[in-house]
Amino acid sequence: MNLLTKRYLLKLLILAASVICLTGCITGRSLVIENLTEDDVLFSEPVAQIDYVIYHYTQSYDRGLITEFFSVTDAGLVPTKMIFDTDSYDYHGTRYPQSIVTKSDDTYLVEISETSAYPEIDYRVGYTIEQQMEIHTSEGIYHLTFQNAGDPGDHISVRLH
Repeated sequence: MNLLTKRYLLKLLILAASVICLTGCITGRSLVIENLTEDDVLFSEPVAQIDYVIYHYTQSYDRGLITEFFSVTDAGLVPTKMIFDTDSYDYHGTRYPQSIVTKSDDTYLVEISETSAYPEIDYRVGYTIEQQMEIHTSEGIYHLTFQNAGDPGDHISVRLH
């Protein structure tokens, strides 16, 4: 084999390795939930296996139940819907201005459109409120209660890694 052929094969090998790495880096991301205060990974699952995430909690101010829905993409968590029963949570739909807000009895439904993905969302374990995250995967539903995952004030990170 002459030198020109060896260089060509080396370049071809480097190109193939780059494509494999890029494909793995893009599609190989995982959703990770971690208690950063305790340095404890609470959940980790490849993005491809996650259908959606639901975050339930009680607002500390007026004790209203709030539910937020997220789709999960390689770019991050994308808010898709919110349900709540208190006007003080999302004052007249200002959180997501391009959304459709529907009120039925005492419940608001916000269908969110045209929003960016969040690569990371940070939470704190509540002192007086209950917080739960449901991760719907191809294998089933994983329930994470924040109060069982750390002490009040602990930093919980939900991010892509």
